[in-house]
Amino acid sequence: MSVRIKAVLAVLAAAATFGALVYWRHFFIQHAALVALAVGALVYTTLGTSQRLRRTYRREGPRSIERRPPEDKR
Repeated sequence: MSVRIKAVLAVLAAAATFGALVYWRHFFIQHAALVALAVGALVYTTLGTSQRLRRTYRREGPRSIERRPPEDKR
């Protein structure tokens, strides 16, 4: 997932949170903006973390643990 896609998803989540807090919950605009910014940052970092974990734990990843061939013990 590219940085651009993660940023777009974070902005969409922040905008949805802002709208929900202002119109449905009647938050002050400053408070809603602060919470929306936090939600956007949380979405962005969560997407990055899930991408790193997926890359780490798949079989063909650079840090995958595969069984070594048996050594010849003579």
